[in-house]
This record gives sequence, C-alpha cells and structure tokens, in this order.
Amino acid sequence: MGGKVWSILGKVSLIAGIVLSIQPLAKTEAATTFSAAELAKLPIHVLVDAHRVNFPDVQPVIKNETTMIPLRFVTQSLGGKLSLQGKNITIVKDKKVVKLTIGSNTATVNGKTLKLNVSSIAQDGRTLVPLRFVSEGLGESVNWDSASKFVWIGSREVPKIEDETELESLNTYESFLKLNLSNFNGYGKPLTQARVITESDFPLNVGNQTIYRMDIVKNTLGEEYIRTISDSKSIIGMSYFLYEQGQPEKIRSEIVGLRDKSDSNKSLRISYIAIVDRADRISLGLDNYDDMKIRNIDYLSFSLGRNDLVLMKNKFK
Repeated sequence: MGGKVWSILGKVSLIAGIVLSIQPLAKTEAATTFSAAELAKLPIHVLVDAHRVNFPDVQPVIKNETTMIPLRFVTQSLGGKLSLQGKNITIVKDKKVVKLTIGSNTATVNGKTLKLNVSSIAQDGRTLVPLRFVSEGLGESVNWDSASKFVWIGSREVPKIEDETELESLNTYESFLKLNLSNFNGYGKPLTQARVITESDFPLNVGNQTIYRMDIVKNTLGEEYIRTISDSKSIIGMSYFLYEQGQPEKIRSEIVGLRDKSDSNKSLRISYIAIVDRADRISLGLDNYDDMKIRNIDYLSFSLGRNDLVLMKNKFK
C-alpha cells in the first residue's frame, strides 16, 4: 500500500512539475495585462451576514459613488415592511421608519430629515434606492470593500463550506468527469466524497483559506482567465482542475507572475489562471489545446488539501 501511495505522489509531482515548468512558456503569461475597463465590468455583490444576495434582474449599480439597490431587496433581505404610494416609499423595521420619495434628494429616518447624495430612481421597471442610507436607517451596519467589490451588511463572518453543503459520493461524478489527479488528497489518499458548490456560494471558508469570489476576465488579447480573490498565503498558489464531459482532466496552476495584492486590503490575494495552456498539448496530446473556452467546462475543482473534493458547477457556460 505504501508503494502505491508513493507511486501516486510521484505521478502528481511529476505532472505538476511539467505544468509548472511549461507554464512560463505559455503565450498567456507573457506581457499579460487586463484593462481597467475589463476589471470595472466585474459586478458588485451585496452580502447580508456574509451570504450573497441574488438579484434576478436589475443589478446593483454605483451612481455618484453611491451603491443603488432594487427596493425589493429591503423586504426580502433586510426584513423591512414596505409601503408604496405613488412616488412615496415607506420602510418599517422594528422601531425604525425610513421614508423616501423617488426623485427627491431628501429622506427621513424616524422623522428626522436627511440629505441624500443620490435620490431614489426608477430604472428598468424597478425602483432603486441608496443602499447605505436605507440599511443604516434600519439599523444595519454597512461596509464597502473596493477590492472585492462587496457591500457587507451585518456580520462579516464568512460561513464554512461544511455548514453550507452536504457530502456526496464521488462515484456520482467520477465517470462523468474522468477524475485523475484531483481525487487524491495531499497525502496520496483517494478521496471518496465531494462537496458541490456554485460561484454564487462565495465567499466560503474552505479550511486553509477563504475564497471571496471568482470571475472570468479577458486580457487585452481577448484570452480568458479565472480571477480569484482569496486570503491564501500559499507560496505556489492554488491549482485548479477543469472538467469537460468526455475529455481528460486538465490541470491549471496559478500564474505567479500575475499575482497581485489589493491596494485597499493587503490581506487579500488576487490570482489568475489561464483557461488555455499549451501544457495540454504535451501532457495530454491535445493538438487543439488552444480551442479551450470557459463555456466548455462543466465543473472546476481546487487543490485545497481537504479530505473531500470541492467541485464547482460552471456558471460561466
């Protein structure tokens, strides 16, 4: 048994070494840059007690440095009771009463008149109101994190993946995903269970780090990358495994040369992996390796040193 484990570890180390040695040659690392306009397109996410709020149609927007959110968010996520009379909006929660008028730059909290930086507006059939004013008016703390583009409301204690997911048998996915290297933990022990998440489940504490968000971005050449914000302290970074039905498992390593720190929050790491990697031609014999697109991928997983495999459904298809 010991020989088998070391054989597995040797295989993992060999392939990881090949990938790491090849990656600097990949066209996607040399002089890669991401335009400010591309990064500015990343959506704002609103979190209530560290859980992301889903906005099914109209999304939050920033207007004159003020985050505006659909009014229904107040009743669905903050527990306020809403009353609409024409352009007049009244929101009640416990002993707090907030009143606004669409188009007016003044509002009241428990009868006290206050000036707004931005007035409430009607947009795409929805009423948008200033998030901070309404949330704080209802007694909720609000914090803006420019690095992750998160609006934190209430608690900032990120949930653990064990509290948000159920263990599943890895057999359900093994034949479909053609698992290879990723279904062994860091000690060469085969994994038998999985936890399945979606991108909207972030932020999540996964044991040795917290992953705050993942996004798809394109560099100035139009090449696709997965951009991850986490608090990882790993020197070599996190490896990713990409799965496409009927295709071999593909490994991607963080491009350390693109690693960045947030100017506003030094504890956060911004990292990138390339979707296309010429290592696929050498290690997997794929001559058409550069046809790989994020839309082809069904699931992703990550090297987290856990005793279960974390699988993320690809929402970017």
